[in-house]
Amino acid sequence: GFNTTNLWDVRQHFFTEAKVFLHYLKIILVPLQRWLCVDHQYPLATQLDYKVAAAFFFYLLIICAAILSYRKGLIVCCFGIVWFYLALVPPYMFVPLADVMVDYKTYLPSIGIFCAVAGLADRFLTKKNVLAAAVGYACVLAAFVWGAKVRNEVFRTEVSFWSDAIEKYPNNTRAYNNRGLAYMRSGEWGKAIEDYRVALAREPENIFSLANAGDAYAGRGENDQALLLYARYQQLNPEKNDGYIPMGNIYARQKQ
Repeated sequence: GFNTTNLWDVRQHFFTEAKVFLHYLKIILVPLQRWLCVDHQYPLATQLDYKVAAAFFFYLLIICAAILSYRKGLIVCCFGIVWFYLALVPPYMFVPLADVMVDYKTYLPSIGIFCAVAGLADRFLTKKNVLAAAVGYACVLAAFVWGAKVRNEVFRTEVSFWSDAIEKYPNNTRAYNNRGLAYMRSGEWGKAIEDYRVALAREPENIFSLANAGDAYAGRGENDQALLLYARYQQLNPEKNDGYIPMGNIYARQKQ
């Protein structure tokens, strides 16, 4: 996570990103809502299991497809496949990252996939297949319109934004923490506290959840509980002194 300087070794990262790349292809080509998320909690692959092996085998097939496309004169299709990997491999295969998977990493690589699909369409959907082309494009358009509508519902409020992540990853501490912040901004202190309780049950020493939970309890007037959380936050985060400020504010309101 973000609170450690030791992430994982190169081998684990290589195996994990092999599966991640496959997921990226899935959400670009078939963007089903259950595969899309603002904050993925993707598990690390610690060994060469069958899923990692299957991913490597799939990439071998894609490389063969790129070579075949080049030999068949499908230059745009070949370029698209190469672009997808060139855009992803340098920063994500060899540099340890706190988040191994985030949807927005597909923005630039997706251009390559779109080029590959367009290259295939240009070759096979000729004037003789006008009806097939029209049906195909209509289906793609309908899928993107529907997908945009569903995602707009997810992005409508901060609460729905993070609730979607929690629904797909129930152990996502960061999502609970951020939804708690959204509840606090609307003055729903009880709901915020409940989210922070869940977050702290999963990660008792998460300094962000401790500080935010302290704010929520203080907002509801439960100062004693807030002081305990601020003190714990300061104990775990001694290099910063910002935990003393809300504690001082509470004591000031109590005229101590």
